[in-house]
Amino acid sequence: MAHRSDIYNCALSLRRLKELFHIDRLLLAGGAVMNASLLQSGLIDELSVLAALVVDGGDGAPLFRRGGILPAAAPAAFKLKDVKRLEGDGLWLRYLRQEGS
Repeated sequence: MAHRSDIYNCALSLRRLKELFHIDRLLLAGGAVMNASLLQSGLIDELSVLAALVVDGGDGAPLFRRGGILPAAAPAAFKLKDVKRLEGDGLWLRYLRQEGS
């Protein structure tokens, strides 16, 4: 399937949110394909991962996936910024995107 940037322009959408509503920071919870689209557009500068051990025997859910829509891209490198232990044995991992990735 062809790249679908002609249908949804992530950079333009975020620019309009800033212009119209003065939004400087955005929580992304759109699923693996939306995450990958924003990552490929260079629009993710920080990544938070909340981890809680749960074993269900399933295949799991990816954080980033091209989903047959996005083209292959070079991997993005992140550097660990902070780790916090959460109540109930969870972890909050915060990463910053490394320059040039």
